[in-house]
Amino acid sequence: MRMDPQKGLIVTVPYRFTLLDVDQVLEKNAEWVLKKMAEVVAVISYQGIQEGSLVFYLGREYRIEFSEGDCRLDVDRGVICLSRVSDLTPWYKRVSTDILLDRLETFSRKLGLHYKTFRLSSAKSRWGSCSRDGVIRLSWRLVMLPIELMDYVVVHELCHLVHFDHSPAFWRQVEKTIPHHKDLRRNLKALSPKCGVF
Repeated sequence: MRMDPQKGLIVTVPYRFTLLDVDQVLEKNAEWVLKKMAEVVAVISYQGIQEGSLVFYLGREYRIEFSEGDCRLDVDRGVICLSRVSDLTPWYKRVSTDILLDRLETFSRKLGLHYKTFRLSSAKSRWGSCSRDGVIRLSWRLVMLPIELMDYVVVHELCHLVHFDHSPAFWRQVEKTIPHHKDLRRNLKALSPKCGVF
C-alpha cells in the first residue's frame, strides 16, 4: 500500500487475493491508512496547493482543477473546480455552513436539546466548542471528514449543553446516540491534520 499525492491510496495485491482478502488487509492496516490520509489533509495549508493537489470533502478525496467561473464540485469526476487557489477556503466555508447547520438541527431535534446559536469557526486547535450560554461553534474543516465523524463532533458539542465537562455522565449521554463513539474519537484524532492546521 502507498499513498500517492495525486491518486490517493494505491493498493497492489497478488492475483490470488479476493476482495475479502483486500478488505482484511485494509482493516488490519487502518491506522496506517488514516495516518497517511491525515498527511494528505495537512497539505491543505493553502500554501502550495496546485492543480492536481488532493483535498478532502465529506471523507472523499477530490482533485483540484483550475477553470473559469465559480467554484464547483464535480462528484462524477472527483474534482473541485477553482478559478484560483485562494477560492478554496471560502468554498469550504460556504458549503460547510449549510451541511453543519443541517446536522446540528437534525441531532438537536433527536436529542431534544436546544442551543442558542450556531457559529462557523476557523479555529485551528479544535473541531468544535459549546459555551455555557448555548453558543455552538463548529470548524468549517469538519466538512473534509466522513459524515459519521462530523456527526460525532456535532453530538459531542450538543451533549455539552447538558454536561459542561467530560465526566462519565457526559460520555453516557454521547453513547446514547453514538454507541461507537470511542472508535470515532480514535479515527478523528488520527485524521486531525498535523503541520499546524490542528
